[in-house]
Amino acid sequence: MKPAFIILVFLISSCQSGNTDLLEKNTYQVVSLLIDEFGTSLKFDHPQGEKKADSDTNSNPTIGINKVLKFTRERLNLSNKKEEKSYLKLLETFNTFREDINLDLKKIKVKEGYNLIFIDTTKTKQEQYNMYDRQLYLSRISFDKNYKKALTTISIKNGGYYLCLLNNIKGNWEIEKSEMLYIY
Repeated sequence: MKPAFIILVFLISSCQSGNTDLLEKNTYQVVSLLIDEFGTSLKFDHPQGEKKADSDTNSNPTIGINKVLKFTRERLNLSNKKEEKSYLKLLETFNTFREDINLDLKKIKVKEGYNLIFIDTTKTKQEQYNMYDRQLYLSRISFDKNYKKALTTISIKNGGYYLCLLNNIKGNWEIEKSEMLYIY
């Protein structure tokens, strides 16, 4: 009886570990994609005009990201009621998150051509404007059970707050749709 119980406990813990690894892998893939898409797709201009990345020079823009994937306190809705039921289910899950997840900068794989660093929250807002060409704040990510669809939000300082619907096609995450919810 004891060997069977030990094997059962081992199998259960192995499955939970595998799910955690899969969650982490997909989380970092989505985070990397969002940073590449939203961190570099807009012009690098500061509202005050102090610092501007110029594509004609060798300067690499600096993108600051928050150290945690935040849970969102506000309840979100999909504006287009024709969304697939799978995204509506993901939105329900997304709205239930109540804890943040810490990020590991070394696990984020982004394109070259810019510097990626954590936002220094000990700095004043003005100092932050001078340190980063772009500031991104990422939220928790809601995945379906097969890691084929995902839903999340991203805030761009002096940009917008976006709801993103993603698809995993042959192991590669792609943004299916992003909708600006409001200007941030």
